[in-house]
Amino acid sequence: MEFKIYFEKVLEQFSSGDYLLQIEKAKGEFFAVSGVVHEDSPLYLERINLFLDWYIFDRTLDNDDLIPVILFYDRYHDRFNSDEEIIYSGMTKSLSSLFIVKRVNDDSVVVKDLFSRKKYKVTDNYVLGLVNKGDVFQGRLIPVKRGYIFSRGFCFHDQDCRNYIESEVNKIRHMAKSYHKSFMMKLALMKVKVEEYSHVPIRDIYSEQPKIKF
Repeated sequence: MEFKIYFEKVLEQFSSGDYLLQIEKAKGEFFAVSGVVHEDSPLYLERINLFLDWYIFDRTLDNDDLIPVILFYDRYHDRFNSDEEIIYSGMTKSLSSLFIVKRVNDDSVVVKDLFSRKKYKVTDNYVLGLVNKGDVFQGRLIPVKRGYIFSRGFCFHDQDCRNYIESEVNKIRHMAKSYHKSFMMKLALMKVKVEEYSHVPIRDIYSEQPKIKF
């Protein structure tokens, strides 16, 4: 079974019924910080997937005081088959970060976590069709068995922004994870602004002193 199917089972649980209003509230919170993307935008599908990833893996539910994937695992883990246990257990141990693609092989991708500087070998056919060497992106690693796959929430950044991103990462890499998450949200907003201000050079937006208002 593809990862998407496992993910959608969790999403279905926490996007309907008692959770319908909560996911709508969460959507407003996410886009208020990461930038509004309209349905006719080429960024829309990527950004919706990024939001759903954030909602399932990062946002604490209002009345349950747990993130959805942890609550899902707690509720159903005693009913899982062996494959479900591998995937859902891995989902509770995910790593969201900024990565750079170091190598693309026929059957795997080697990425480097810009914050920890650790390298990971990812065996994920879905990702093989998305990335090229040198790509910088926000993603979420899921440990499975002795390897890793990616969740489906990504935010790719132009390679021209790499120097800025790496410079800013170096300033905060030893700080708390909350700083890392805030910076990734800031980068997501910058990507939206690149589309909004297409006449402004990208390096004047991905900058310590951007030439536009945020």
